[in-house]
Amino acid sequence: MNPNQHGLHHDGEDLNNPESDFAPLTDLFISIAFIFLILMAIFSDRLQQASFLTDTRTRDIIIERIKDEMKTEGYVLTSTSNGVIRFQGHDLFKIAQANLDSSKNEAGHKAITALIRVFKNVLPCFVERPAVSGESRESNPKCGWVPHSNPGKIATILIEGHANKARIYPPGYMEPFLNVCIKTNKQLSVLRAQSVYDMIQNDADLVQALGDQPIFGFAGYGDTRPIVKEKEVKPRNPTASASALRREAKGECRPAPSYNDQMVETNPNLRVEFRVIMAPPKLEDYPS
Repeated sequence: MNPNQHGLHHDGEDLNNPESDFAPLTDLFISIAFIFLILMAIFSDRLQQASFLTDTRTRDIIIERIKDEMKTEGYVLTSTSNGVIRFQGHDLFKIAQANLDSSKNEAGHKAITALIRVFKNVLPCFVERPAVSGESRESNPKCGWVPHSNPGKIATILIEGHANKARIYPPGYMEPFLNVCIKTNKQLSVLRAQSVYDMIQNDADLVQALGDQPIFGFAGYGDTRPIVKEKEVKPRNPTASASALRREAKGECRPAPSYNDQMVETNPNLRVEFRVIMAPPKLEDYPS
């Protein structure tokens, strides 16, 4: 008898089973899907690398432009490789103070006023939505200096306050303008960052130029992120009076320490920084 009459191939394959015809196709589809997943992984990795490089280049362009324009305003700012613009503390604040009121801190108020002017020129070129409906970066006359190959957008500019390790002793003195009892350097660093933030946010022209986008934030880190190692830590106001110590024991706040206006804080750890954080790029932002 012919074995094929029973639906058997000479090698034992069942010719009457329809699944045997689709087995090679299934293997082919699995192979194609596997290759597709590998290609997608490679493409995603290269896209992430390109996005990182683009964000870094754009951020560097923004920072250098801000520094250049601030230099024309009379201020020399420094920056770091990780996107931070730095104001030294003595450029903005008097010793133990955290206010930027023009009548009590003219130098600090003048410096941030200059920075706001620079922000108005630079930042609108790198926000998600322009202030004027339908206006693109290319049509903004202030953005002619921006290379079209850098489409990055700013997500956040974080204003960061920093302090040194000098302990406030006894803890608790009244900031003369903010009417806040400052007990730690961490609190002082937060208040300084907030003062800068408030002054920027209160500038209606800048807010409008940014399309009412809340790109600014603030934080204070106290002495937790020093840029130089401090060899010696001396408490502030080490010769506190007996009355000051009694007020401390009662939880009361003493008057602000008195300093000469010519006295400045020279410790480099006392500073205010602006950390530029870029938004993830979108494919439509890239020129075709």
